Amino acid sequence: MIRIEDIVRHIDGFVRPLDGSQQILESGYLQNVGISDEQIDLRAVCLRASNAHEVLLIKVAISKPFPGRVLEGKCSCVAGNSAKCKHLVAVLRYVMT
Repeated sequence: MIRIEDIVRHIDGFVRPLDGSQQILESGYLQNVGISDEQIDLRAVCLRASNAHEVLLIKVAISKPFPGRVLEGKCSCVAGNSAKCKHLVAVLRYVMT
């Protein structure tokens, strides 16, 4: 299981993605999360909070054994190339549960 401490370390202690990810989880905007067995590849679809008709695609690779560290991540939002946006953090938090 991914721990909140692992997520905080991944986002370098930034609070905004942590707060925003909680809002995404509570709002139900995170629609689908799938986990692959070969490598821990998480893929998710999230509705954009500012425009619920726009879909964001999120990909996260985590090292094995689970829970490993985040190897790479990408979201189709503006901040998504940093792998530290609130949408990507919401996926990590979803896997925590």
